[in-house]
Amino acid sequence: MTRKIERPPAPIQLQMNEPITAKISLLTPVFGGGAESKKIDKDYPIRSASIKGQLRFWWRAARAGGYNTVEEMKEAEERLWGGPSNSGVLSLSVDSNISVQDEPFFEGDRALRGKEALSYFAFPLRPTEDNNNPKPAYTLSGSFTLKLYVDTTHPEYKKNDEVEAKSALWAWRRFGGIGGRTRRGFGAVDLGRDESIEHPELWLKNDYIINKQPPEGVPSLAPSAGAKIATRTTKEAEKAWSELASKFKRFRQGNGLGRNDPQPDKFAGRSRWPEPDVIRHHLHKSPQGASKHQTPIVNVTKAPRGQFGMPIIFHFQNYEHITDVELNIQDKERFASPLILRPVGQKKAAKAMLLILGNRPRLDSTVMTQDKKDTFISVDLNEEEAHEILPLNGEKDPLIAFMHYFKKP
Repeated sequence: MTRKIERPPAPIQLQMNEPITAKISLLTPVFGGGAESKKIDKDYPIRSASIKGQLRFWWRAARAGGYNTVEEMKEAEERLWGGPSNSGVLSLSVDSNISVQDEPFFEGDRALRGKEALSYFAFPLRPTEDNNNPKPAYTLSGSFTLKLYVDTTHPEYKKNDEVEAKSALWAWRRFGGIGGRTRRGFGAVDLGRDESIEHPELWLKNDYIINKQPPEGVPSLAPSAGAKIATRTTKEAEKAWSELASKFKRFRQGNGLGRNDPQPDKFAGRSRWPEPDVIRHHLHKSPQGASKHQTPIVNVTKAPRGQFGMPIIFHFQNYEHITDVELNIQDKERFASPLILRPVGQKKAAKAMLLILGNRPRLDSTVMTQDKKDTFISVDLNEEEAHEILPLNGEKDPLIAFMHYFKKP
């Protein structure tokens, strides 16, 4: 059923310029996005508050280079977008004509046919011990109109505020999305026919991005802060998305690259990354696991895959005596991945895009937690260690190593 959902613009007593308007549709299914985790409100599938949160993030990513400190940046952000006790110069409204359909990825604990690769990105939708039924993502058919208003009568209005608003919208449409797991391509925004995707690598040179070092800890699109883009040409958005998932899965745990080829009658070979052997040999005084695993396959006592984002849960199938291990930053819920993988363009004419956000934080307090006991472990490699880990091919930064692998035919 198609529902017409309207959101009022900013209060009518304010005098606004003509709004910045964009007609938006989506390339990929949405992961959650409602008030309840992993679910969507089918009556109100497009939430202006959720989009505003995305716009704020991408405003910071594009414009933080203009500020010397986090405090300066936050003050500017609150002036523009508002805070707990004040309205900002910018406001938005959404006029939506969207229909919502369930988009399953799993039947039981198995990926649906045709979604084998994408199931790697969709793993949170798998059945759990508490719920045997897999959760769906959601396909949003139709489009919605987003209007960004600049309140020129606001006491803190500045002449450049329209540029600030356009910068956020420009970055969100290319790199962001709607709902959860947008960094793995869910809810990706369709750029439309008027936007070229011929040279996405040039987007990081756009004037909307302030190409200066931003304050510490603020993810950035600035090339001077280390942001990078790579793309591969495909014909359709879903194929581009599947290619990204397939490449990422093989790099991290695929046979012949991320792990050894399996032995006869075995499900999988041993991982070529160091984390499993770190768990087997270094979290306890005595080794855990089978006798055939007593010799580490990688002589590196670190956890470089934490660079891709945390937490990571390590589960040893068929070894019940090895309890699950969580890799994370101590006393933090998560470390958001600096790696964004999504299709970009239109449904029938898209590219697979990899974006590495710049200004990555130092990960100095990473721990492996098993049975409520923390063991500190580094995620940073030196060159000698990088040569020990086959998928990295000598590159000590796992994200850069994956970018090199992604670009290969």
